[in-house]
Amino acid sequence: MLAAGMWVAKGVATGPKESTTIAFSDRDTAIMHKSAKSLLPKEWLDRWHRSQAQFPDNLSEEEKLEFTKVVELHKQFEI
Repeated sequence: MLAAGMWVAKGVATGPKESTTIAFSDRDTAIMHKSAKSLLPKEWLDRWHRSQAQFPDNLSEEEKLEFTKVVELHKQFEI
């Protein structure tokens, strides 16, 4: 979702999942929503870097590098 430009926050756990996310199409909507305090912080990137599921399965190594760059440079992590 971040790679697509969405703003992402922690969501409410449902069913067997202990964590979920909610996405917003733009900064203003994300900031005004009650979940704004739960926007994924820059520290979340450390967890993402350790993840075994960082990328869609069909990406080449070159595409993975670009994907990583887009996520790391997302404006969400500047606030």
